[in-house]
Amino acid sequence: MTTETKTQIPWDKFSEEEIQHLISMLFFNLNYHIEHLHKSDRANESGADIIVKKGKENIAIAVKIKPDNKDRTQLIDLVARRESKKIYIYIKTPTSKFINFIKKYNKKVEFWDAKKLNDFFFQKNPYFSSYIIFDNHQINDSLIEIKELLFWLLELSKDAAKKEFSPMDKESHFLLWRLKDASVVLNQTNFLIERLFEEPFNFKNKIFEEHFIRIFLNYLDTLQIKIISFKKYFLKFLEKNPQLVLNSISEHSSSSHWFFISGYNPINDISVLKNELNEAIENKKLLNILHKNIKKKRYRDIEEYEKDIAKGNDIWKAIQNKLKSLHYLGEGIEYVIDDILTQNFNDPDRLDIAKDFDDFF
Repeated sequence: MTTETKTQIPWDKFSEEEIQHLISMLFFNLNYHIEHLHKSDRANESGADIIVKKGKENIAIAVKIKPDNKDRTQLIDLVARRESKKIYIYIKTPTSKFINFIKKYNKKVEFWDAKKLNDFFFQKNPYFSSYIIFDNHQINDSLIEIKELLFWLLELSKDAAKKEFSPMDKESHFLLWRLKDASVVLNQTNFLIERLFEEPFNFKNKIFEEHFIRIFLNYLDTLQIKIISFKKYFLKFLEKNPQLVLNSISEHSSSSHWFFISGYNPINDISVLKNELNEAIENKKLLNILHKNIKKKRYRDIEEYEKDIAKGNDIWKAIQNKLKSLHYLGEGIEYVIDDILTQNFNDPDRLDIAKDFDDFF
């Protein structure tokens, strides 16, 4: 991955519908009213997937991954729309026939490739843009796999009767303590680094911000190695000690750390994007009601607070919040491993645990 690629949103990882939702979320945060025609009125979209409006400004937007000859009809329909501005977004280079169409209509429609779309996102909302990059790092796929594996075991444990389990062999001891080590890294390392980003950073500079993104992505690259090891060790341990794992999960199934694990939902699939947009719309409605009902002085206090928050560096805040989500997930995972330790040793803090180490080593 090149230096330039690391600061680009990975548009090619998203479907057209996901890109439409990301664009809708961006314009919503810019206080535009959103008409997501592709979702709500597909039969009458007439060349546009999204219409955004603010005041007298109205924009029709079409999104295509790789336009080809069959997509000419949609472009013609987009040109014929009444909105004052039309944008046609494509992620991959169109076919040569479609490029000729672009040349024909480039005075009536703005054509944005992935780079122009990326630049627009970072110009308008660097926090959201960098968070999309962080949430689509390969580490998120690994963490979601671990999350899904743990919740699959949680479901299995509900129906599995608690039974006696065989004592762990030496390899299982090794695997379990490697799991503990990896879970501590995911929990405590993110917690400690999160503290470094706790203080606000108010200096805004494009070169520095790109540097922050690259540094954090390099950190995620390093953390990914530990996550891959955790998954490998966990699967081996589970294969050798299935009843021990199920017993521990069953006994602690109502513990709060399962909420920590379930709360990890990166912006990398359509269901999450839909929920994010719906929640944002509902939160904005509540905020508008709040503004109408509070006294003027209190409203000015809120405005001053919002202005003060806006001074902070958006990339810095995105890193801080991503670290927070990784820390909470890591804390939940470490508790799951502690539950297994407790199940095996009865109390992981008891003094004679040293004997188990002596037997192992």
